[in-house]
Amino acid sequence: MPTKKTIKLANPRVSLASVSRKKTIKSPVKRKATVSVKKTLNPHLRLSARLMKINLSSTKAAKLELKRLNPNVAEFAPVLKNLQKSDKVKARRFAAAFATNLRTDDQIRRFYGDIAANAATERKELIKAIRLEKRGLQIVHAVALMPSAQGKSLMRDFARNSRGDLDDAAAKDVRDWLQRAGKAMRSRKMALPHYDSPFDKPVADFVSDVADAVVQGVKSVVNAVVDAVGNVVKAIAKVVKDIVNWTVDQVANLVQAAITAGKKIADLVKGALQAGAKALRMMIKGIQAAGKAIYDVLEAAARFTYEAARSVVDAIKKIGGKIRDLVSWLAKKTFSVVKKFVDSLIKIGESIVNILKEAIKFGAKLVQNAVRAMLEVGKSIATILAAAVTRPGSLFETVVREMRRLGKVAKTILNDIKNAASNLVSKTVKALTKIGTTMVEFTSYLATATLSVAKKVLQGLLDAGKIIKDVVVSIAKKGISAIKKVFQAAFQLGKTLVDLTVDLGKMVGKVLVDSVKALFQLGQTVVNYVKATMNSAFDLAGKLLDAAIKAGKAVGNILTSALSQGFAIFRRSVYAILKHAGPIGDMVDWALKQVGDLAVNSLQMIVDAIQVAGRSMKQLLDKAKTLTNAAFNKVIEAMNAAGVFISDMIEWAQKAGALALKRMGEALVKLGHSVEYVLLWIEKDVFEGLEKMMEGMYKAGAAIADFVSWALNKPVEILERVFTKILELGGTIQELLIDTINHPDKIFENAYKALKAAKQTTKDIIAEAVTLPAKEFVEKVVNTALKLKESALDILEGAAIIGGSALGVVVALLLEWFPGEYRPLTPEETAEAKKVFGNSIRLEEVRLSVKSIPIDIIQKINNERPFTTMYLINFASWNTLSNPVLIHELMHVWQAVQTGPFYMAHAIWAQETEGEGYNYGYTDAYDGDGGADALNAEGGNLDAFNPEQQAQIAEHYYVRRFLEEMAPAEYAAWQPYADIIKAKTA
Repeated sequence: MPTKKTIKLANPRVSLASVSRKKTIKSPVKRKATVSVKKTLNPHLRLSARLMKINLSSTKAAKLELKRLNPNVAEFAPVLKNLQKSDKVKARRFAAAFATNLRTDDQIRRFYGDIAANAATERKELIKAIRLEKRGLQIVHAVALMPSAQGKSLMRDFARNSRGDLDDAAAKDVRDWLQRAGKAMRSRKMALPHYDSPFDKPVADFVSDVADAVVQGVKSVVNAVVDAVGNVVKAIAKVVKDIVNWTVDQVANLVQAAITAGKKIADLVKGALQAGAKALRMMIKGIQAAGKAIYDVLEAAARFTYEAARSVVDAIKKIGGKIRDLVSWLAKKTFSVVKKFVDSLIKIGESIVNILKEAIKFGAKLVQNAVRAMLEVGKSIATILAAAVTRPGSLFETVVREMRRLGKVAKTILNDIKNAASNLVSKTVKALTKIGTTMVEFTSYLATATLSVAKKVLQGLLDAGKIIKDVVVSIAKKGISAIKKVFQAAFQLGKTLVDLTVDLGKMVGKVLVDSVKALFQLGQTVVNYVKATMNSAFDLAGKLLDAAIKAGKAVGNILTSALSQGFAIFRRSVYAILKHAGPIGDMVDWALKQVGDLAVNSLQMIVDAIQVAGRSMKQLLDKAKTLTNAAFNKVIEAMNAAGVFISDMIEWAQKAGALALKRMGEALVKLGHSVEYVLLWIEKDVFEGLEKMMEGMYKAGAAIADFVSWALNKPVEILERVFTKILELGGTIQELLIDTINHPDKIFENAYKALKAAKQTTKDIIAEAVTLPAKEFVEKVVNTALKLKESALDILEGAAIIGGSALGVVVALLLEWFPGEYRPLTPEETAEAKKVFGNSIRLEEVRLSVKSIPIDIIQKINNERPFTTMYLINFASWNTLSNPVLIHELMHVWQAVQTGPFYMAHAIWAQETEGEGYNYGYTDAYDGDGGADALNAEGGNLDAFNPEQQAQIAEHYYVRRFLEEMAPAEYAAWQPYADIIKAKTA
């Protein structure tokens, strides 16, 4: 039993051991002794004699008096109550001073028991006063000594701030007390730690040797803090906030105390996590220093969220934790735990290869769980395998095996890594082969894989000990294209045709024939094939040649072999084959596979031979019809060079259908034949073949002008069909007009009719015509339209779509066709006009319309607004012209005189732009009121305004000065512009 320690106090009657909580509660002898002491005291006498006279003017003064008097704690409560009746401030000073005089656990327990007995409000004030004397540790110590209910009340008053959170200073006192208590339990297993002694003695000197008392005290403190804050994690977070500045040993002490109080490692870690990354790292160090393993921390983190677990793993790594320890711990955990920690490791930057390297040390099951976890957290198969392949030994094969056990079939694995480096793909295939993946799985994948991927897979199969024959036999059911892919991959891997014939010799039946076909389709010539077979034994060579014949290469064999012996022999061979009804189609196919002049010469030779043999060209053309456009064109080129009549070719095309006609037209134009020459042979059967021939010829580059030139001298029905087709092919009305405009009127009339037959409206035609580059072109189109009795309104509306000077041309033409009646200005009108225009217009030449059919039409379109054409002012026959409007229109005459071209388009435009088109800034359209600012801003620059605005300025000047007779200041803003107008000469 440890030796008891006694502290010598100012009043040495009580030792620490004699008042320890355990001894006090369980020793009846001691309890009697205490009672007997109480009986000897007369508190009332002490109160009246000593304490009632102490100086309470300040806490400092009270402390000095109490230190001198050294009162018994039993005297405290009566004096406090008495003081509270008269002066609560002095009562609080008394309590604060008394607290500084406490020396033993019994004194602290009894003193704070008396404090706790006060009403809540006064109790809080008393605690506040005591805290000001820096007795926070003492208060915490008191909580440890007191019954649970009292301790919790005391802690709430001490620790909780106005927000209901743990006060920072209180948190520090709690943290320091717990650290000291933990230290006592760890090092000396002594009783509850004392508050911070004024004699600066070690905590160990202030606790008893009764471990149960310490444990119970720690629990009381921790539970009271949690009760005060309301949440254990929140409380811990607040308490451990500043542990980053502690030593590891101090943190271990705190951990020891918390765990002793029944708190879980999970609570400590969560609290530290809330306090920050540094606090978390220090907490984990403290947990380890307190005797707990890192596995205990991991067990706690296993129940955290993914994000929290990741923070814990990161902290462990940063304090020097080894990945091996974590992985070894995972070996016996469920998949959900493995997934959480694998995710954490990856996200804190741990490499996949390191995780797998450690996992394999603890068995295949952990590798499987790790791989599954990686896949589920978003890592691709390719990423995992690329990491594993960098490690020597069995890791890579193990990872592949576990992927298969997870249900990943070969296709899935290969699809994911197909774009990876060749080395990874081939090693994966090799590993898959070793663990029992069947050839069927590989070839099923190869059949749909790209060539580059197939090459990588084939390399892996060869590395695993397979041969080309094994692969081809397995993949043959997928067709020749699949076999071709295998051969292409083999060639790219450096295999020669000789190498492949060795494998071919091990095949039989349809697989062999299809394989030979595949080689030929890959471009292997019969000559090369024969050369390769000659490296084999005689029987094998015969077997391979037989397969080539069954593969349909007999004719090709003959032709190629003949060609290698000279052109003369080759030519005789071609003639002989065709004379004996040899397959024209096969020969054409062969010829088209040749390069350059050889292909052209071969085709031409075949055509010559067909003619000499008296066989029909239909077979050749029927074959050509099945070919690509490029090949079809080559056949037609050969036939043309051999002198076959174009009429025969076109006759065949008419019978072969629309597509044949189109392709024939394209081919013939590409050979340099003109549109007129080609269409000459189709004119007799025009409607059935013309349009399709045009499509092909147009595609080959035939110009629209060539079609027009040919069609203009043909019947109107043909012309209409040609124009309709040209428009369908993307030609425009304007192109057709330009290509026909210079032809005689009668022919042009037919062209115009053809456009109408092609469902083009008068408006459409006129709208395109008015954009033609020359005025005479426009006139010809409009005159033709009028001659053909087209509606003047339609003509005008078509021109209005474009507007501008083109509209003026059309109006002028209409006026020529439908002349009206005009009158000069009256003397009164002339006099009014001179007020504004002076001599800037030859007013005697101005004419006003009286009656005109086109003008009336235009007026209807233009919402009855007048419009001007040079010196002609046009308005509807049913309207009269007021003087202001006359001035407005005369301004347009002035503009036309000054600028030259017709001024007409404003009549139509005004209807669309009424508002901003006319308004230069005024608010009153009659006299221009409100427009002065805009006029002044431009400083007399008439060109700053558009033509309609200029006319409005002239009109408003006239109204303000001459009609309204306003004061000069009222038309001053308009005067500079009027001066400019009047100053010009006609």
